[in-house]
Amino acid sequence: MKGACLAALSILVLLISIPARVVPDFESMQQAALLDDSQILHLNAADFANNTIKAGGNWFVFFGSRACPHCLALTPKWRQLQQERQEMLLERDLRMAKVECMDNMQFCNKVVLPSFTRFPTLRMFKNGEMVDEFPGKDPGNIEEVDAFLMKHFSALPVLEPASASGFNLEKSVAHANLVISKFNSHLHNPTSVVKNPLGTVLKVVSFADLPATPYLIRYRHSPACKDAACKALDAVLEDLATTMATRAVIAEINVFGKNAADAKEFWMRDQDPSSGPQSLSDSGIQLQWVMGPLETRVGYEGEYSVKALVQFIEGFLRPPASVVQAVDVMQTLNSTEVSVLFLYDAAVSDDSHLTQFLDVAASVQTRIGVYVTPDAAATFKNLNIPPSTLPSVVVLTEGGRGSHEFSSLDLTVLKDRAHKLQLRTWILERRYPLVSSLTVTNAVQIMGTPPQTVQKLVVISILNGYDASEIIALQTAAKEWKTLLEKESKKPTSVVVVFTWIDAQSRQEYILSNFGSVLGNAPQYPRHLIIDPSSRVAYLCDAQGAVLAPNMFAHTLSLIVNGQLKGTSLRAGVMAQLPPHQALLLFLAVCGVLLWISRGTGAEHGTYLPVSNKSRKGD
Repeated sequence: MKGACLAALSILVLLISIPARVVPDFESMQQAALLDDSQILHLNAADFANNTIKAGGNWFVFFGSRACPHCLALTPKWRQLQQERQEMLLERDLRMAKVECMDNMQFCNKVVLPSFTRFPTLRMFKNGEMVDEFPGKDPGNIEEVDAFLMKHFSALPVLEPASASGFNLEKSVAHANLVISKFNSHLHNPTSVVKNPLGTVLKVVSFADLPATPYLIRYRHSPACKDAACKALDAVLEDLATTMATRAVIAEINVFGKNAADAKEFWMRDQDPSSGPQSLSDSGIQLQWVMGPLETRVGYEGEYSVKALVQFIEGFLRPPASVVQAVDVMQTLNSTEVSVLFLYDAAVSDDSHLTQFLDVAASVQTRIGVYVTPDAAATFKNLNIPPSTLPSVVVLTEGGRGSHEFSSLDLTVLKDRAHKLQLRTWILERRYPLVSSLTVTNAVQIMGTPPQTVQKLVVISILNGYDASEIIALQTAAKEWKTLLEKESKKPTSVVVVFTWIDAQSRQEYILSNFGSVLGNAPQYPRHLIIDPSSRVAYLCDAQGAVLAPNMFAHTLSLIVNGQLKGTSLRAGVMAQLPPHQALLLFLAVCGVLLWISRGTGAEHGTYLPVSNKSRKGD
């Protein structure tokens, strides 16, 4: 018995002495993987729809999820393999990237996941089409993954050697995509620190405590919320911070009291050129996206909803520019209202020229489509623009039919911040198209009330989906109005006219809530109207009483400006038909009459007679 006890004790001591296998908890594993994930080239759903994938050569893509332990284990190995093979793969136009399905849920659910057998899934693409999938049972075995990659690499043709001029279009386009991807990764995570890891709003008391850019900041004007709108925004930002966990910082600072002066200076720095309010308190803007490297600030003027704010932020997180070739430049530009195009000669330009321009592109990309092309000579020819000194920046309107070239500065010396801000200002001053679409992010800006000294009119075409012919008709009307103004001997300088269109299929609720009183509950589209945001008056007919059409916009606008046409109020009720000051006087008069009647009635029935304390005691 004693021997058996000693043997059992010996076995127990032996088991205790064996080192335990340390299994990291999921949260620690996730945080460690995120550092590597930030250094991986990422693609999103839009990249599979545009030229990045469809005409972008060969891609080896890792479809994964931050919620998948096997994906987290593969992430550092994938990053290392990408870094080791990157230059060699480029020789045959092959690149590695990742699609984070938690950030592209709809795309992965509808397009990718139905054919998935597991996470992670590794697939090979050629010009947007899947050609093979990693067959191994363990994607975490990086040696097998590398062997699969090298098999496809060996089967690809080597890119043709550079011509005598040193230019090869395919290789130049591939390299431009690589430069843009590297720039974007560094821009949004220059310190490789996980952003907003807990998914909460970062509340700071001093501007010195703000994190490295980029981030969304809210300026709070009082220590605590006193109204429902402020409390509602609190809830929206909390949900937004959770939604954007690990992707974007949501910050908040109280500018009440000692921070007020610093807040004004901070907010005013590098404001976009505009004629709007030039102070923080007057602007009504509570949120700004702040980003480097120019330390620019873009005010948010859309709806205070999580969906709209996510859309606003993701506009900055995507790559700041897309690469286009001369052969498809017209088709690409036709899909945008206003575009800026950076043209350079890849044979003589180094990466610094493109990178310096990307600093500017990142600060304007949500306001204007940004494209770059190393195929400059052929692009100038296709756009019917005289060749210019390269590199060159051109703003294109109306699908490339109109152009403005930046000539104030030699772009080969676009290095210091002042020069970049000069180019940025020039671009933003030309970013407004003849016609813009009315969306959740610009509705407040387009439909907002102007200063009292300005008369603003908004011409709206409500379309049943995207209708190119109707939009071209709206553009023609905008040109006619511009021509009419130029011919006028007395130009109405205090009049601002905005031409816009709205998709009834996606914005029906907005249309009925704002214009339903004049359109009815079941309007037929297309419909056209002119709105005066200050007086809340709509014009649906021309001078002859006919339903408004684009060919009558210019003449109708002239009548409205000169006070020769009466519109219909968007306010509900009888009083809506009166001018605001008359409606107010009538309201006060009615209130006075009602008060007089009620006081007279009260005296008659004794309800307003004073009751003494003495009489109360006797009750």
